[in-house]
Amino acid sequence: MLDPLIKTIEVPCNQQIAFDIFVSEMGAWWPLEKFSISAMEELDAMTLNVQAGPGGKITEIAPDGTEHIWGTIKSYQPADSFSMDFHIPTPGEEVISRSQVEVQFTKLDKDTTRVTLTQTNWQAFGDRAERLREGYSDGWDDILEHAYKANIHCLSNSIEERGALKTAGIPLWVSVFALLVFVLGTCVGVIAIFGHGQDINPLMNVSWGGRQLGLALATGLAVYLKSSSAYLTAFIAGLARDVTDLITELTVNDPNLGMLSVFVGLIIFGVIGVVYAYAARHRRFC
Repeated sequence: MLDPLIKTIEVPCNQQIAFDIFVSEMGAWWPLEKFSISAMEELDAMTLNVQAGPGGKITEIAPDGTEHIWGTIKSYQPADSFSMDFHIPTPGEEVISRSQVEVQFTKLDKDTTRVTLTQTNWQAFGDRAERLREGYSDGWDDILEHAYKANIHCLSNSIEERGALKTAGIPLWVSVFALLVFVLGTCVGVIAIFGHGQDINPLMNVSWGGRQLGLALATGLAVYLKSSSAYLTAFIAGLARDVTDLITELTVNDPNLGMLSVFVGLIIFGVIGVVYAYAARHRRFC
């Protein structure tokens, strides 16, 4: 019988956050590009879903939407430990049995937690047990150090931010709303330029006011929460405001630059959209 495989790592956060990131945020930090059924087929997995709680499934979603179940959570003690049956099969492999994985979280001090992963039940794999154990040993070293621990700071900020929003009673969409107000204010300016030629002062004032309001909302949220993602929102809003102000001045002085202003504006907001879409999917708001 093979000995249990034990891996230990220390992470710079408290027990609860270490636990939440490992379980609830697994889909955000797990390196699917290396360790997944899709990766074995040289494909990019869509995501990894984890149903936190007893009986919850750990499921990989393949590019074509196929669901591959890696395991099921057996015990679930928030902040302390959880266990699951676990195995990432090779493509086409019929899963008859799985190993057992238990992860324990031990407080070392208020900002440091020891995470201990123990994998057992190797006999369930028969003749493949020793080979699989060696593979999992190397895999866990990479996963825990370069994926889980490497993302602790980023994801702990995200968790703390959501907690601050919840405690403050502020909806998470407030910072997004700030950007929308800013965009609408800018659109009013563009409409004014094309619809009224040089006689655009009233609408330009509305445009300026909209941009200022959007930036104020984003900045205020950042200061109130001391939130990294809200600071990012404020920074983007401020940068876009300055650029569009410059474009507007150029357009007013030379209406022929109108199309250029729209083109550049679309690029600016396109970049913002791509950044936010990527950050939202990968939860990289840090």
